[in-house]
Amino acid sequence: MNLTISGDQNLNIKVSYSYSGKLTVKSDAAGKGYLRINEIGGSGKIFQGEFKGTEFNMNLPEGVYQGTFDDKGPSRFTPKSFDFVIQKGKSQLITVKTEGVTDLSPTLTNTTSITVKTNTLDAKYTLQNLRSPDDKREFRGKQAVITILPNKPYELIFTPIADRETPAQITIELEQGQQKQIEVAYLAKLLLLAVPEGNAIIGDPFNDVPENERPPRVLYIYGFNIGIYEITNAQYAVWLNKAIGENAIVYGSGKKGVVVDTLGHPLCKTTESGDPCGIEVQRNGFGAFTFSSVNGKENHPLIYVSWYGADQFCKGMGYRLPTEAEWEKAAGMKVTQPGEPLKKYRYGFGRDDIDSSWANYRSMQAPIKYTTPLTTEVGFYNGVNLLPTSSKQLAPMKTHLAKSPIGAYDMSGNVWEWISDWDGPNSFGQSNANLQGPTMGSNKIAKGGCYDSLAEGVRVAERIASPPDHLDAFTGFRIAN
Repeated sequence: MNLTISGDQNLNIKVSYSYSGKLTVKSDAAGKGYLRINEIGGSGKIFQGEFKGTEFNMNLPEGVYQGTFDDKGPSRFTPKSFDFVIQKGKSQLITVKTEGVTDLSPTLTNTTSITVKTNTLDAKYTLQNLRSPDDKREFRGKQAVITILPNKPYELIFTPIADRETPAQITIELEQGQQKQIEVAYLAKLLLLAVPEGNAIIGDPFNDVPENERPPRVLYIYGFNIGIYEITNAQYAVWLNKAIGENAIVYGSGKKGVVVDTLGHPLCKTTESGDPCGIEVQRNGFGAFTFSSVNGKENHPLIYVSWYGADQFCKGMGYRLPTEAEWEKAAGMKVTQPGEPLKKYRYGFGRDDIDSSWANYRSMQAPIKYTTPLTTEVGFYNGVNLLPTSSKQLAPMKTHLAKSPIGAYDMSGNVWEWISDWDGPNSFGQSNANLQGPTMGSNKIAKGGCYDSLAEGVRVAERIASPPDHLDAFTGFRIAN
């Protein structure tokens, strides 16, 4: 700073000092763009600079910042925005790329940070510095790496999502250089849809595979409610803990990894069985057990559950299994107005054709090689989520909003679903109203197909019969009342 002072002039100059550090942004290729740097909290100052070539440098006062590249520049950088901390006398290195996704973890080795992982792209959460109300940042998606000031308390607050349980608030305070990973899950709620009374086409009006399906009939179905989603691992674990506390189930005294009822019927398996289940168990000593869902599988449909296990869950939670007639109406019948002709769809998402963007099924004839069940989260086909890429599908494909006409998810594919009916010849006799199926038999019916079924196996009319004590990696259930 240069000043010129005349002979008769007095001038007071105040100089304030602040500690500073250095920001360095490096790119893997030469580029050009504009970088805007906002101070988060504090004075809220804004700094701007032009990125040319492969490196950008700027000295900044101590603080927490967010850097953002301007989309209007000639180059595109990934990530578009990033958070960082400037500390006295230290350098902060951020690595960006012109394409692909950068791994920021090497740049965070000397900083204090948290990594937040959720189970849904719809997740939204706010990080609030409890000692500085202005230091408040919002994030969304499945993962965020967030730099924070050391030895300062923060609160992580999650925004509610429709049809999901909201994770509890989390308070964090870390020491200098400490990193912490936080994993939370938005769990599906036990939600039901009302299915109005009325006529429905039950059976196969398309005559696709007549050998295992009865001829189609128009039946009058009384009003009922059915679950929007298949029952998840997390939901079933809640019931298991309730049931074992009430001495309604037994674990650990029979076949390894198998939960049974008081009559000895197998209900479900846990990971102790050696099978790739979604339920694990923690032994608390003195013969006590706590059941929980496998990490990352909270919202996947329960598998390795028998018909007895599905039925016991429903009774214990105040519900029941749907009948086959109810299930087919909820899955395939178009919602019509009085006087309109009845229409039944081939698949459980309101269509007569199918591809891999509509349901979790085996879209190719060749067998799938897998070591763990290929279930997807319940409601995954929601018009927002992207399908994994493959050697033949290099660009991500977005799912369709694949709900049945009344609004239930996964009624074609993902997992087979136990229903209340026994299998038997001439299942519905001569009646034409609210049919319940045979009152006894040796096999129970499952509907809807699974991730390993071909297109014909996930049709609404498809059915499979299995013993009620059968447990496998392909079958779950949903509730009704």
